[in-house]
Amino acid sequence: MPRRFSGLGLASTVEEGADEGMSSRRVASSLGISQATAWRLQNALRPDRTKPRAGRPPQLDERARSVVRRLAFSRSRINAVAIAREVQAAGNITVSPWTVRRFLSSENISSIKCRPRPRLTKDQVTARLEWAESHAAWTETNWAQVVYTDECRINLCGPDGGARAYKRRGAPLEERHTVPSVKHGGGGLWCGPV
Repeated sequence: MPRRFSGLGLASTVEEGADEGMSSRRVASSLGISQATAWRLQNALRPDRTKPRAGRPPQLDERARSVVRRLAFSRSRINAVAIAREVQAAGNITVSPWTVRRFLSSENISSIKCRPRPRLTKDQVTARLEWAESHAAWTETNWAQVVYTDECRINLCGPDGGARAYKRRGAPLEERHTVPSVKHGGGGLWCGPV
């Protein structure tokens, strides 16, 4: 115990109050000392005592926290608003989406943008996997024999779409504002896999 409190003769009374779970305010009013003195005495005599948590109590109890964790990992494409609704329905408590976001953030769970991927059926996934496994051991000479092709259209007379140009209002047409045309579209050529 610090020397400055030893001569007061209050140590035993303050220690009894701390044992009973009395607050420093209640001990101070019963002994007729200031609250700061009672607080310093309690901290000096009982440095290991558990202090009540300051601030508002947490909105989510342990059951609600486990529901939030389960929903975040078990359902795909679910957001904080939907999780808050589910928690309210399951636990009969009012929870805002921001509470859910804060809790998930404190658990190092973050929302990410889903990456796009091709929409494939299970048969297509299986077929692609089999193809990849069968071609995994191919060498450069095997791949050199493969012809990579794709469809291609070649227009003989200009582009297909309507060409655009800028012109001031009221100004007459100039050569650059026109596109030469050919009867019957001018034709084109389709090239495909050989």
